[in-house]
Amino acid sequence: TLLWFGCGPGTKSSSSDEFTRLMNVGKNSLEKGDAAKAIESFAKAVALDPANPDVRLNLANACLLAGQSENALQHAQEVLNMNPNEPAAHYVIGCANLRLSQFEPAVQALQTAKSFDRSVNAVSFQLGRAFQGWGRFDDALREFEEVVQWETNHPAAFYTLSQVLIRLGRT
Repeated sequence: TLLWFGCGPGTKSSSSDEFTRLMNVGKNSLEKGDAAKAIESFAKAVALDPANPDVRLNLANACLLAGQSENALQHAQEVLNMNPNEPAAHYVIGCANLRLSQFEPAVQALQTAKSFDRSVNAVSFQLGRAFQGWGRFDDALREFEEVVQWETNHPAAFYTLSQVLIRLGRT
């Protein structure tokens, strides 16, 4: 009877081993760009340990990579329900909202992510894109200028900076 309920000897260890295996498969799949396989692995890992915020965040990232912005929002929000101070979850929410052209919530989430660590250029770049989409070009300009100041070899930041400067009539 104990084994049936998962309390017998060795059950926790094998469950833990399977969780680790699924996490590794998911991470390797993400690195290879195979979002579908990553989602499958992380979803199975969530079933084994639903209270683990790391696996949920990995699942949110995989959904974002797969173009499943709504699912990415849901899983990242679950992470924030467990830990409201998780900057990566705020970042995923910002990126997902940006992909959905929901610029105001994207800006809010990305500003929150940036408040944890101002030195992460990826956050500043996405924040600039969200401001640009929202039509707040002066704010976008500030973000893109910050990115190119710290990362001098970022072609996308230089391109979007030039587009914002043109939009502001500062060519």
